Amino acid sequence: KLLTYKVTNLLKGSNTVCVSAIDSLETNLHDCRIRGATLHSEAAVEEFLKKDDWYCKKEEYDGGVIFRGGVTGFSGIYKDYSFSMVVEPFDVQCFAHFPASVKNAIDKIAELVARINYQLKYGGFELDCDEGLLRFHMCVPAVAVRHDTLNLMRFLMLAPARILDQYATIITSVLIGQESPKAAMLRQVKSKEEVQDGE
Repeated sequence: KLLTYKVTNLLKGSNTVCVSAIDSLETNLHDCRIRGATLHSEAAVEEFLKKDDWYCKKEEYDGGVIFRGGVTGFSGIYKDYSFSMVVEPFDVQCFAHFPASVKNAIDKIAELVARINYQLKYGGFELDCDEGLLRFHMCVPAVAVRHDTLNLMRFLMLAPARILDQYATIITSVLIGQESPKAAMLRQVKSKEEVQDGE
């Protein structure tokens, strides 16, 4: 109220200019709060990457920051996956990217993705039907990414690639035409049940 009063007195006689000045001030304050939230999450992510000795490329854009890198050491059909972590004002997103284009089997992969996503509790596969890109996506609120929640970031960085790796074999099988999406998914479910029974 005090700030509004002062601005009003300085610009009295021009209501239009006054309203414009106040709107501009509120917009700037809002932008500062958003940028502050992004910087807070960004700093926490950078602290984690440094402590865990991750190598990432950092890219800034209007509205957020992207960290790009790779995860390796898998024993499945693919040994490593590229990942990207997007830090924005209200959420932090992490993606693991399937290493091959699925453009030549879009319809079948789309069906398989729908079948897989129905089974998942956290995150999901996303398919770009125009470019043939496939990725696994997880997201958490930005307020959860703080300096005292570094273990959460470790989960965010690794979980997408691990889940992608779990399904990489059947995705590839459908991609090259070895089996139908339904048959591939049934095989995946059966394999998972056998592992659980073995435990």
